[in-house]
Amino acid sequence: MIVYIEIPFGAGRLAFRAFRDALGEERVGWLGQTATMADLAAPDAPSRYAVVGGRAALADLASLPGARLFATMVSDPVSRTTVAWAAWRRDARHPLHWLPHTFDLREAFEGAVEEAQPITGAMASHLRPPGASATIDGIVAGLRAMPFLIGFPDHPQAFARMLERRLDLQRSALDVDAFRENGRVPKNAEVAAVITAATVRDRALLARLREARGSAKVLDLSRRRLGLW
Repeated sequence: MIVYIEIPFGAGRLAFRAFRDALGEERVGWLGQTATMADLAAPDAPSRYAVVGGRAALADLASLPGARLFATMVSDPVSRTTVAWAAWRRDARHPLHWLPHTFDLREAFEGAVEEAQPITGAMASHLRPPGASATIDGIVAGLRAMPFLIGFPDHPQAFARMLERRLDLQRSALDVDAFRENGRVPKNAEVAAVITAATVRDRALLARLREARGSAKVLDLSRRRLGLW
């Protein structure tokens, strides 16, 4: 059973759709879509699901029965935060819809509005293994100790192809577009600078993961490969 960690508003946020279309909805246990946390933690989950996951932290999913591989798609924190801000502004049903209509972006992030902060460090918080320290070194060390597959926005196809092999799917069974990064860095230099400063922690983690990846297209921590460990 593969456990997929969906980082809010980042690349891979359409992963559920890709897995559902390739495997069938009954084989995908996705929080908020087809399953609850109780479903994923049930003893029969490994026989029911080929993939489980959703927008939940690794610390909450790491102990699921039958988990043999963890996977996630990382993305640029500045782009991801920009997408989140636009989504909050646009979607009247989102719990944070009020935030962009109450504060401007600088006020929200430089003024440390409490509700705006989680998205700036969402990658670090979602990928922190249970028992690992909250430092970037601690998170990276914890990930290295787990069977993890980490995709990057510059090579979504390589990530999709590797997942297909792990799931015994035919080539191109997974929609690569589901793993692409759809956001972009703001054109306004002042806005970009504010978000860049706010996302320093996630940017540091992304840099470390890219360093660990080296020349490879995907960081495969499920096998001891030269240059990845």
